[in-house]
Amino acid sequence: MEVRRSYQEKIPVELEMLERMLERFRDEGGGSCALEEAHKIAHTLHGTAGTLGFPEVSESAARIEMQLKPLVSGKAESRVDWEEVFGALEKAKSAPERPSLLIEVPAHDLPEMSDIGTVLVVDEDRGVLAEAEAIGREKLINVFTASNPLLALEILKEQRTRIDGAIIDTGLGDGGDAFDLAAGMRSLDEMSELPVAFMSSDLSVTNRVAAAHAGASQFLQKPLEGHEVVEAVRLFVAAKRVANTSVLVVDDDPHFCDHTAAILEAEGMEVTILCDPGRVMDVLRSSNPDLLLLDVGMPGVSGHDVCRMLRGTAAWQDLPILFLTARSDAESRLECFRAGGDDYIEKPVIREELLARINVRKERIRLYQARAERDALTDLPNRRAFLDMFAIRAAEGERYSRPVSLCVIDLDHFKSINDRYGHLSGDRVLLGLGKLLSARFRAVDARARWGGEEFVVAFYGEEASTSRQILKRVLEEFCRMEFEGDHGETFGVTFSAGIASIPADGESFEEIFRVADSRLYQAKENGRNRIEI
Repeated sequence: MEVRRSYQEKIPVELEMLERMLERFRDEGGGSCALEEAHKIAHTLHGTAGTLGFPEVSESAARIEMQLKPLVSGKAESRVDWEEVFGALEKAKSAPERPSLLIEVPAHDLPEMSDIGTVLVVDEDRGVLAEAEAIGREKLINVFTASNPLLALEILKEQRTRIDGAIIDTGLGDGGDAFDLAAGMRSLDEMSELPVAFMSSDLSVTNRVAAAHAGASQFLQKPLEGHEVVEAVRLFVAAKRVANTSVLVVDDDPHFCDHTAAILEAEGMEVTILCDPGRVMDVLRSSNPDLLLLDVGMPGVSGHDVCRMLRGTAAWQDLPILFLTARSDAESRLECFRAGGDDYIEKPVIREELLARINVRKERIRLYQARAERDALTDLPNRRAFLDMFAIRAAEGERYSRPVSLCVIDLDHFKSINDRYGHLSGDRVLLGLGKLLSARFRAVDARARWGGEEFVVAFYGEEASTSRQILKRVLEEFCRMEFEGDHGETFGVTFSAGIASIPADGESFEEIFRVADSRLYQAKENGRNRIEI
């Protein structure tokens, strides 16, 4: 691993500097600058050398740090056992150059990745597959190809951690196999959110609507163009990143930061590293992490100080904070919790322990977000979560010059349903529409319960006219559903909707919501059970 090799070359330099500082402090009878610098080097070597697989260096540095710490803490009566210190230094200098393999990051956890991403292309035409591979070589995209559904599923099973999305020809087999394949891909373990695009030379509305109904995030025209494939893969990667955990690592040792980032990124996490704790507020605002790994012993501003500052800031009071500490005594552990930390990890950091502690926090984050962002009845995202998702889609639309359509849906005569069939029947209707909206559309499309009997759906990359065709299928399906009243009677329900889009009807959410809402009102005026654009 490159980080480890680089650090291995740095160790002799660090040990030489440590030796000079120790000799200066010993011979000059107590220079505070030399003492502080020696303690800092020993502390850093203790944590980073052990984490990167140099246990003898780490243990020796820990012995030196233990001798110097009482003096650094101001205990003037303390004495240094120089024989112990320089004995430990000599042991570190003579340590084996080959790092320990006990905490090696396995090679299979570090797949080679292209600059852009990895895509699976499925088409019976081997000429199309060859062209896709050529585009991949030119545009720095990893391309896997399959000429039939069985081969595609086999590749996806083997390469699931690498593939960011799939592009499937709609003409595969008898025309229906493409959509069946997309469903089969998403039925695989941990693949339910796999982004899928369809490609075809048939750009008719019927074909595009069928693709969208099958969950396509994009629709590409054949023959494939290099820039379109690049955009598709970038959107695949962006869609995956939305669900990924982001981690900010704050430690003054860049080698430790790089090594930790490699471990976490191999697990699919997004990592930002920061070696200057004085910039933590700015970096928090720009990276907005899900979790913070924070070193305790940093010069100038300690990790405890940073944690207390964040716990006093409203925006970061709930941020999970895991301390990194080279000290294992009870008082040090207690201080981490007193400062407001959620957990601590001892240096040298063991890969398995690091991932286990982070995964516990990830699961807590997931559960918290699911509860905070979901409507209790329909299990759809709530208004706040939808607005966040819409902002992401709108930004992507502006970046790639793609439209975003907003559909505002309202159940027809909902009050009379409650009055006639009972309030529990009204809940059944809301739940039925919620399940239908959850099961239809694409992963990239946002949907939510807006409030009461109102729902919203945002279609990325679709004009209002195409969105209307897609939503019309859902309306027809909803009209065929039967609901049961509180006394056993059955009844059906319809809904009305209005659609507006960016940029045709406005540039902001507020603008197009007003337009879509007015069109919803128009649909109600025109007799309900219809969609207006």
